[in-house]
Amino acid sequence: MAATETETIDIGQLNFESCSNECQPGFISITADCLDAGTCGLITQLPENSLLAHLGIRCGKNLQMVTRQRFGGPVVVEVDGHVIALSRTLCQGIKLSFACK
Repeated sequence: MAATETETIDIGQLNFESCSNECQPGFISITADCLDAGTCGLITQLPENSLLAHLGIRCGKNLQMVTRQRFGGPVVVEVDGHVIALSRTLCQGIKLSFACK
């Protein structure tokens, strides 16, 4: 694929574009608040919040979306078998990567 070409990748009901000239070809990145229930991703970036480390949410860990509550309510995720409710604002700062098939 040429450096300017992109491919569209489906994850659940969401579409994302992955450029071959980004940091890691074959990977895409989104924020935790965009995941569909049951979808997993590898945490690659976190916002500055000391609470996250105490909850076990660290770079390099797998994060799975459990549910997103309606009307801007909390996002419930699972990391290392621990189910944790986080604000949507906090989840917008958690970046995840996915391997493309």
